[in-house]
Amino acid sequence: MQLHPGDDAESYTPEKIKGILKNYGVIGFDIWEEPLKEAGLEHLIDKPFTEWNKEDLNKAKEAVQQKGSIGTFAVIQPFVHEMKLGDIVLVRKGKTPIALVEVISDYFMDNSKGEDGEPWFRHRRKVKVLGYFDEDKAKLKLSFNEFPVVQGTLQKLINAETPSYRAIDEWVKKKKKGRF
Repeated sequence: MQLHPGDDAESYTPEKIKGILKNYGVIGFDIWEEPLKEAGLEHLIDKPFTEWNKEDLNKAKEAVQQKGSIGTFAVIQPFVHEMKLGDIVLVRKGKTPIALVEVISDYFMDNSKGEDGEPWFRHRRKVKVLGYFDEDKAKLKLSFNEFPVVQGTLQKLINAETPSYRAIDEWVKKKKKGRF
């Protein structure tokens, strides 16, 4: 999962993303507000996705598509409804692995931010950090330096034969030997 806003990805260094995990213990994302406001759907902006109905979702998707992006709306279903307690998530920036985390809460929406303006996203799940790549790479003798395949903000890995699955599986197994 990536944790940087689409319009400000450059300023979100791996260290800044690591700071969000250390200081707030959450992963998440947010929605592009401008198209919703323009389409008269501003009432959805501060509403948790669990309270959106199918019609809300379809109207919001259409408004965002007209602006040339579907982005966030591809993340809602897996993040809100499919992700489970105990799931392991790789947090990354592009191909750069940052942390391995375990999901420890259900989806929730929270508008609060710290003095540093973080976390920038309101749609969240609490996580427990299992390890940071920059600390674990040498210690665990991980065989990869980058995440093999990068697609979108959030993707579910189900095929054990893919390079992405194998990389995360290697990290998890080596961490378990060290008992997290």
